[in-house]
Amino acid sequence: MTPRRKADTLERLQRIFQQQLAIGQALDHTRQRLRDQEEVLQERARLLDQWEAVMDAFDHAHARGDPERIRGCQQRLDQARQAYRELLATSPPRHAHRPSSATA
Repeated sequence: MTPRRKADTLERLQRIFQQQLAIGQALDHTRQRLRDQEEVLQERARLLDQWEAVMDAFDHAHARGDPERIRGCQQRLDQARQAYRELLATSPPRHAHRPSSATA
């Protein structure tokens, strides 16, 4: 093999290595984004479960006409709503649905 051919082969191998490195970095970045998205979705599901439990308690208190429990449920609803808004505010873009200000 001539020196020029060896140099060409070495250059091609270096380009291939650089391409593989770039692909590996892109794959790592994608995996991290998916892990982040999974965490956000799990937290969102937890908050929605909490919201549903508070709504059930609110309905029960309302049906019994218990103003003390109704106020407590309203406070818990406000806290759950705030926690959800904070999740959205700190979530990476496109990881959670951001409701319009009219529904938030």
